[in-house]
Amino acid sequence: MLNLDQILKTHWGHKKFRLQQKEIIESLLAGRDTVAILPTGSGKSLCYQLPALISKGVCLVVSPLIALMKDQVEQLHNKNIPAAALYSGLSHEESKEVYRNALDEDIKLLYVSPERLQSERFLRFLTNATISFIAVDEAHCIAQWGHDFRPAYLNIKDIKYELPNKPILALTATATPKVEEEIVERLELKSPKIFRGSFMRKELSLKVNQVENKETSLVAILKKRNRSAIVYCRSRRACKELSLLLNQENIKSTYYHAGLSKDERDTAQKSWLQNELTVIVSTNAFGMGIDKADVGLVLHYDLPESLEAYYQEVGRAGRDGKLSEGIVLYNSRSIARQNEMASLKFPSEHELRKLYTNVCNYLKIPTGGGAEEYFDFDLLSFVKATNYNTLTALHGMQLLSKQKVWSLSDSVYVPMRVQIVASREELNHIAHNYHRQDKLLKQLLRMYNGIWQYSVPINEYDIASKIKTSIEVINEDLRFLASRSYIKLVAKKDKPQLYFTDNRYPAEQIVLNYKEIERHKIHEQNRLAAMQKFVLNKSQCRMQLLAEYFGQQEHNPCGVCDIDNPAMVQINFASVKKLVDEALTHKESESFENIIGHLQGEERIQTMQLIRKMISEGLYQISSFGEVSKA
Repeated sequence: MLNLDQILKTHWGHKKFRLQQKEIIESLLAGRDTVAILPTGSGKSLCYQLPALISKGVCLVVSPLIALMKDQVEQLHNKNIPAAALYSGLSHEESKEVYRNALDEDIKLLYVSPERLQSERFLRFLTNATISFIAVDEAHCIAQWGHDFRPAYLNIKDIKYELPNKPILALTATATPKVEEEIVERLELKSPKIFRGSFMRKELSLKVNQVENKETSLVAILKKRNRSAIVYCRSRRACKELSLLLNQENIKSTYYHAGLSKDERDTAQKSWLQNELTVIVSTNAFGMGIDKADVGLVLHYDLPESLEAYYQEVGRAGRDGKLSEGIVLYNSRSIARQNEMASLKFPSEHELRKLYTNVCNYLKIPTGGGAEEYFDFDLLSFVKATNYNTLTALHGMQLLSKQKVWSLSDSVYVPMRVQIVASREELNHIAHNYHRQDKLLKQLLRMYNGIWQYSVPINEYDIASKIKTSIEVINEDLRFLASRSYIKLVAKKDKPQLYFTDNRYPAEQIVLNYKEIERHKIHEQNRLAAMQKFVLNKSQCRMQLLAEYFGQQEHNPCGVCDIDNPAMVQINFASVKKLVDEALTHKESESFENIIGHLQGEERIQTMQLIRKMISEGLYQISSFGEVSKA
């Protein structure tokens, strides 16, 4: 009988399992389809990594992000657990080695994207591989009513026919009862054992602050805290501007969004992870798979678009067990602005067909062409060239992706690829007439097996180092050889990619299920209403409200949110501001006593605290005599 506790201690260094981890592992080891709905930070990955380690064969892990796969593999290697990942960017030889190691069972976990499951090479691999079980990470991506639908996840069930009787473990942090049903149905799980973790996080104090000036409030909040923090905002521009503001206020920060290059994103993430700075300001492109225990604050500068997104993001705080905070800032315009943005999310059917035509024209895709091809697609460049509203274009692109017209990804790094196609006579000609380019070709032949037969990914930096020249010279020589058709050259990509699933057709002929889009619109409106109810809530424990939304009943309040803890309860911002402004109507300044003298008990204390908060945010100022005046 295996001692799971001993394996946990040996490989992970933990003395005991977290709540429900052991039961989930035992269910999977018993060969049963299993669903685990556990909050962010509760150790979901252990639920498949540990059983993979002790099972015969290789665990197949379906994961949505390359960065997430790489992080997981690196962490497993640090624990001396053999694992690998298949993703775009691997050379032919690297992919071949991963497949070989999996077939020889030299690895215990193999991470793949859902798109990979449909490739002929991968399906051939499955027929010869010994697979222990399938783990589906971020399983909510399979649900059309989920907040992060990925059409490729719908193909996972097909793998079951290749791997009959292999159990599936579906994992997610956020699933409403409807999404849970859809996960079970679309993965075709057989009588699954379903585990639902408690949404109660008593080490996480949730607060919603109504403020007049969000920038001033942000600075004031961060100056009072010295633990690692994430600030989420909706736009890339705001990320950069807020990070600049914080640095000007001597709060060390950086910013992160999908529009940055891979190197810029990696540098920003690394400097924050290693505590070289305190704050990272980001869009929702940041955070998935980040393993940082000491985050003390997650602050939403803009209202999150849904409670699913909010709970996943705020759950990145407090993983070290210390009391941490999740703060949402909003002002009088926030709700109206969120509603305005939501109205742009569902263009009409006519607008969607027009967008399809404009995108095809922009990419210069001829009618009858484009199927199964990747295209560099920068949304901002497209918007500028076609005079589209940015949000209308973005949401239209996403809707067409959900209709399987194409697949749109954030920045994906695809290395430069080269195939040598020169004849032997041409190679002799190069050797006699182009000595520098000849040296490059010979180095390519030494470094990359198979470069005669097919296009292989290359690393121009490694090549430059080997032949002791600059990267600029390497690129110049590659272009020279390509221009004379001695090589086939595919430039490296570090931009968002648009993958066309089919050839281009006249817009009126593409198949759109607009009734489905209308149903999705109603569902989105309901999710938005739930988010706004959470923000405007003044009476119910915030953790209880979240649990309710996700179909759970929490009988006891958390005791640490701004509703449960009297020290955090907000007196109405507008009424207190009105109180102060009326006191200053005929005077330049007024004492605290004259402003709040008529109040008693908790109301007096809370009003005084809120006035002091307004002072710290720059709405008012206080003299050395303790008198309040307008700033």
